[in-house]
Amino acid sequence: MRLHGSYEALKGGNTTEAMEDFTGGVTEFYEMKEAPKELYKIMTKALERGSMMGCSIDSLVPARFETRTTTGLVKGHAYSVTGVEECKQSQHKESKVRLVRLRNPWGQVEWNGPWSDNSKEWTSLSKVEKDKLQHQSAEDGEFWMSFEDFKKNYTKIEICNLTPDWEDDIRSNKWDVKW
Repeated sequence: MRLHGSYEALKGGNTTEAMEDFTGGVTEFYEMKEAPKELYKIMTKALERGSMMGCSIDSLVPARFETRTTTGLVKGHAYSVTGVEECKQSQHKESKVRLVRLRNPWGQVEWNGPWSDNSKEWTSLSKVEKDKLQHQSAEDGEFWMSFEDFKKNYTKIEICNLTPDWEDDIRSNKWDVKW
C-alpha cells in the first residue's frame, strides 16, 4: 500500500488476493455457470462464520471494464456480498423469496431490477420482513436482488474464509490445523 501512498489511491486489482492479504484467510471461488446447487446455503453459512464475499461480472473486452449496464450493474467491477435472507411474501402464504444484499464500493450506482430499492416487489413483504432486511430507499451503493437474478447477472463469487472450522453437512472437505 505504501507504494501507492494510501488505500484511497489504489485502483483495480484482484479481489481474491486482497481479501487473503488483508485477513490471512483462504478463498474459495465459484464461476456462476458451474456453481454447486447449494450455493445459497454456502453463502448463508459463510456470512454466519464471518467470511468475506465478493462478486463480479466479467467483461470480455478490457475497454468495457467499469461500464454500467442497463440494469445498473457495472462490468469488471467488484461488489461485496453483505447479506442473504429468505423472506415470506405476505400475499402468498407459502411463498418465500431468497434475497442477496450487495454493495458497490463506490457508494452509488445500484441495481435497478426486481427487488431494487424502489421496486414493486417490496410491497409483497410485511413491515416485519422489511425491517428485518433494513430496507431503505437511498442511493448508497447497497441494494437487494433475488438470488436467481444474482446468479444470472454475476459471473463469479469469491468467499474468503477466515477460520478453518467450516466442516458441515454441505461440504465433504475438511481442514486440519496442525501446530
